[in-house]
Amino acid sequence: MLQRMTPERWLLLRGLGREAEHWHDVPEKLQRALGLSPGSVLCLDLPGTGTETHRSSPWTLGRTLNDIRRRWHEARSDDGAPWGLVGISLGGMLVLEWTHRHPQDVAAVVAINPSDRRSGLWIERLRWQALPLMLRIAVTRDLTRREELVLQLTTGVLAGARRKAILDERIALARRNPTRAASVARQLVAAAFWTAPTRLAVPGLVIGADGDRMVSPLCPVRLARNLDLPFTNYPAGGHDLPVDDPEWVCERIAEWMNS
Repeated sequence: MLQRMTPERWLLLRGLGREAEHWHDVPEKLQRALGLSPGSVLCLDLPGTGTETHRSSPWTLGRTLNDIRRRWHEARSDDGAPWGLVGISLGGMLVLEWTHRHPQDVAAVVAINPSDRRSGLWIERLRWQALPLMLRIAVTRDLTRREELVLQLTTGVLAGARRKAILDERIALARRNPTRAASVARQLVAAAFWTAPTRLAVPGLVIGADGDRMVSPLCPVRLARNLDLPFTNYPAGGHDLPVDDPEWVCERIAEWMNS
């Protein structure tokens, strides 16, 4: 068993076409679950999204990782505190690749709903059942309707007042930092050609969701098995599990860190 250091800082990375603000209240909930001080969780945008929407998204995962790692070095303090990484979907692929390439940067890694070329066929990594809805999202110009469709595709249990609040936030984000279709296409290509490493030198956890409508729930299961990492899943949650049930996700990370 790998020796685990306890991260004092965490970096969170989002997935396809989403920006750091799409974590919503997850950073604060993760801080509380892990007993961290305020400001211990950092979120960075992938190139081509959010604050970086004016830049082109790279065609490869490696170039995307180099860009994020450079900005992480610029943003972090030099106090030597150990860091943990959390990523969802494309962000999950990035944190696993980061841990493989630069294990000295990382004390622990958590990947939520990741997939790679060994864990699933292309029709599993992007489920054929999701393609009609994804096409509707791509051609819809009305921001409200488009973000409603995104939530329909990526969530499973989000409902009520929280769903309305999340939707309102996302509509505002889409108006403020519109992500270009070319950046999403480049991210899709980068994700499609990524193959996970065969092992990690750092402790890791993979989290999946049985209610994932976008990626087959079998993909994170297989990826965890291929990497010999512990796996836990949410029976009804969707692809965007941290938005569906942030408390559950943060509790699972805290339980794993304390195990």
